[in-house]
Amino acid sequence: MEIGHTHIPAEWIDLCKTGADRHRLIAIEAFLRAKARGFGPGRELEDWLLAERDVNAACGLIEPEPRWDL
Repeated sequence: MEIGHTHIPAEWIDLCKTGADRHRLIAIEAFLRAKARGFGPGRELEDWLLAERDVNAACGLIEPEPRWDL
């Protein structure tokens, strides 16, 4: 899955105005990731961190592909 791609509808991303909104979207995305892999134990932190990365990228809070050659 590419960075910035989420299971969350784009119109929800557009509603990301506050930190609480972003946290809610991250929680939803982490849940959807866990659901997609059958809720197997032991990958909860990975689900959260990947969800956080992708929601932040989708909300424009990080560069989807950071450049290290600057």
